[in-house]
Amino acid sequence: YNINLSIWIGLPLYVYRIVGHSDETSRTYFYDRQNLSVMSTIDGLRLDVVQPNILGNISTLPGWTPAIVVPGEPAGMKPAPWPLSLVSGDFYGLHYDGQKILNWQSCCLTSD
Repeated sequence: YNINLSIWIGLPLYVYRIVGHSDETSRTYFYDRQNLSVMSTIDGLRLDVVQPNILGNISTLPGWTPAIVVPGEPAGMKPAPWPLSLVSGDFYGLHYDGQKILNWQSCCLTSD
């Protein structure tokens, strides 16, 4: 998400889990569904496959921010803050500096 432009970039369906972000490499890291492949990106447009053992090294560097889990219940929960940022998440979506920037229902529902 680019806060200044309000642009969201959807990730491919094979990206299953966000691992975290490294200020050192300026990359965000992900796992596939089986936790076998590690991918990273600078811009969200291009994903590069990286060696799985690289995460152990990168996650110990200064500036590593692990992904956080935003619980889905209860609906009246207080927003969970992203450390050292103005971003938070709650049952309904994501917020930046208290202003809603993403509603889960508008982007993330799947039809059966």
